[in-house]
Amino acid sequence: MIFNSIRRGKLVLILLLITLASVAQKSTGNFQISGRIRVDNGDPAGAVVTIKNLSEKTTENTITLNNTGKFELELKYYTEFRMTVVKDGHYTKDIDISTLIPSQVWAKDSIFPPYLMVVTIYKKVPDVTLSFEGKIIGKICYSPNGKLDNFDADIFISDKDIRREIDQALNDKNDEVFNKKMAEAVEFEKKNQIREALKAYEEALALRKNDQFIKPKIKELTSDLKNLDKDAQLEAQFRKLLAAGDENVTNIKYPEAIDNFKAALSIRPGDPVASAKLTNAEQLLAKQNADKEKLDAEFNRLLAAGDQNVSVQKYQDAIENFKGALNVRPGDKVAASKLANAEQLLARVNADKAKLEAEFNRLLALGDEQVTGKKYPEAIENFKGALSIKNGDKIATEKLAGAEKLLAALNAGRAAQEAEYRRLLAAGDANVTGKKYPDAIGNFKGALVIKPGDRIATDKLANAEQLLANANADQARLEAEFARLLAAGDENVTGMQYPEAIQNYKGALTIKPADKIATDKLAKAEQMLAALNADKARQEAEFNRLLAAGDQNVSVQKYPEAIENFKSALVIKVGDKIATAKLANAEQLLAMLNANKAKQEAEFARLLAVG
Repeated sequence: MIFNSIRRGKLVLILLLITLASVAQKSTGNFQISGRIRVDNGDPAGAVVTIKNLSEKTTENTITLNNTGKFELELKYYTEFRMTVVKDGHYTKDIDISTLIPSQVWAKDSIFPPYLMVVTIYKKVPDVTLSFEGKIIGKICYSPNGKLDNFDADIFISDKDIRREIDQALNDKNDEVFNKKMAEAVEFEKKNQIREALKAYEEALALRKNDQFIKPKIKELTSDLKNLDKDAQLEAQFRKLLAAGDENVTNIKYPEAIDNFKAALSIRPGDPVASAKLTNAEQLLAKQNADKEKLDAEFNRLLAAGDQNVSVQKYQDAIENFKGALNVRPGDKVAASKLANAEQLLARVNADKAKLEAEFNRLLALGDEQVTGKKYPEAIENFKGALSIKNGDKIATEKLAGAEKLLAALNAGRAAQEAEYRRLLAAGDANVTGKKYPDAIGNFKGALVIKPGDRIATDKLANAEQLLANANADQARLEAEFARLLAAGDENVTGMQYPEAIQNYKGALTIKPADKIATDKLAKAEQMLAALNADKARQEAEFNRLLAAGDQNVSVQKYPEAIENFKSALVIKVGDKIATAKLANAEQLLAMLNANKAKQEAEFARLLAVG
């Protein structure tokens, strides 16, 4: 473990066990440690750093490290701590940390640089207890006697001492293992277990490569092992020859069997089993030679059978036939030629089979990969290709059935999606026709969920959105026109211009058919117009009656009454030309009448006076 501490630009201390390094101090009010755990020849991932408060006897922090081995600590001042580093299969390290600071130092300067602490832990030596285990290896504390006014480190057990003790333990362990291996090797050698002894000596030599006793011993045992191997090989060859002889006897290859048994006897002269087998084979061969006529027939049968097997590509059977024929007639050129041809054809077929086997496996693997990628049609073709190589193969058949089932399910799902896609397009088109643009937009968006990016659905969606935008714009204009017509109608009603008001309200109803407000206003305007028309009819009748009465009064020279009649008619129809003319005429007649009366009255008075 190493701590580095640098303060005010000066190097304070470099220790083998502890190194203290300074970086910019944060004003946190705590003593900061930036640390890293290093594992000797290993990965620090999984190591655990635990901080215990010795004053309160509590664990303040536990950190499980990743492969960087880095950790950060913030420890309150005026406290005693113990940091423990633990990792499975490694020696634990305990380090005491005291954050006690003299009060006069604290009053003068309470800011101290953080520490970079690098702690090295070592792998345990199995089944060995070392002196440093369970001991505190160092302590960090404030050191007023140091070169700087700062924290310092006391090293109790250095990494060098730890490493030296571990190396010694490993050497002792190796010696123990070496002695054990040597004892095992000697014991195996006593039991004549050459292979086991040789292995044990080799393992011991790996521990002491320059041992002068082991090397000659290994050489000696290697030679003994070769002799054992040679005897084992002869034994194996003997048994192999007996087995080959038995097989040749079974296949009526007596000369070959005799050669096999003789060769076996050359390895084990006088062996009763090999001798008996040789005698039997020789007797069988003698009998075979005695039955030459039968053998000739058998020879011809075997050639014919071989030719037949060649014609149906049963080359292995043909080879056996031709070899059988050669057993009957060893060295026969015709049989030998046919055998060579059949073996050539078999070699070619085997080569083709190897290629077909490789192609079969490739097609299965490719089919599996395509099933994983949901490329079922391609997988089906590959499995069918494999079955064309191995007709009826169970694995390929099952894989084909599985792929076809998956494709059927996929197609069913796609068919349902296609049907839903087309239904949504049709519903959207119908809603566009019915000017239900929001519903149409929902339909087309649903279709795009099934077929993202589909050109047809995208175009239809864009068209419906444009139509909705246009409809909304037209609706706004119609709404404004509707409000204007209602307002104009209301103004015309106020001015008793009922026909114009009626036209306004009817115009509003063409925009909003059956709108209650517009309907009510129209009905009211029509009622007012009807009432007005009824009054006009009565006034027209009264006007005509007054003219007639005036004319009647004129005719009987009741001019004042006629004048009143015509004036009343002019009240009904102000400025009416006929009534005005009649009034003027009546007033003129009245004036003439009154003038004549005045003349008569004067004449009457004169006549009275004269008389």
